Amino acid sequence: DPKGLYKKARAGEIPNFTGIGSSYEPPEAPELHLRSDQASPDALAQQVIALLEARGML
Repeated sequence: DPKGLYKKARAGEIPNFTGIGSSYEPPEAPELHLRSDQASPDALAQQVIALLEARGML
């Protein structure tokens, strides 16, 4: 946390901060589901790159 946002949120300086004052709500239909328990970091990175390339973002 290079910006110190979580520290500020825990101190009450940032209300409704995800994971501190507001719960994380996973997306109903994620565009990409990465299974870190089933693939290596390199394989997961390739999945992200493939999605970005397919969308013309890379």
